Amino acid sequence: MDRTLEISASGPTGTRLVLDGELMFKPGTASGPPRLQIAAPSDTYTITGGGTINARRSDGAAACIIERTGADPTQIVNVQYVTIVGSVTWQVPCSLFYCTMLVDRADDEMYITRRFGIGALSKLQVSAGRMQLYSSCSTTFSGRTLEFVLSGGRLVFGPTGSFAPDVYENHATKLTMTGGVLDIDQTVNMKGGATISGGKIEIAPDKVLCLENVPPY
Repeated sequence: MDRTLEISASGPTGTRLVLDGELMFKPGTASGPPRLQIAAPSDTYTITGGGTINARRSDGAAACIIERTGADPTQIVNVQYVTIVGSVTWQVPCSLFYCTMLVDRADDEMYITRRFGIGALSKLQVSAGRMQLYSSCSTTFSGRTLEFVLSGGRLVFGPTGSFAPDVYENHATKLTMTGGVLDIDQTVNMKGGATISGGKIEIAPDKVLCLENVPPY
């Protein structure tokens, strides 16, 4: 059975999905995982609202795929005021505005495979399970902070794929670590400061983790 939810838009720039409740993914099947497809013209699409995209496996969900189709699948999707939880594979470049991406159960895994930027304060948080970033994340604007919060599980940077070979470098990225494993498979530069009081850091050969506290622009 095909388990694809397609959101189509043919309207003007600024077309959006308003999510005020919970979008929950059902278990996948032998034919593949559930998918959220954004089929929109070659302009910016926005997912907004105060709702939650819930893909926790232990809640009956399976790893889901979020992707963009249409004229230009590389166009950015703005994600605003939304919480994304559980096993999600992001296959769409996005910009986060006051969002939280959370992995908090041992059997959940979140993979971010496309470049993403920060439009406003957002948080990537792991307390159990695994979150892995294959592409770059960046913001160079004052006040547009991305915070990585690691208290358990595993947070993995890299290895960077062919889509975006640049490193994770910006002036507003910070790390708060009280537990878990920080796995560095690609050079990482965090210039927003770091607070480390527990956990373990593993750095691959020939890779560098640089933690600085650089004043914003």
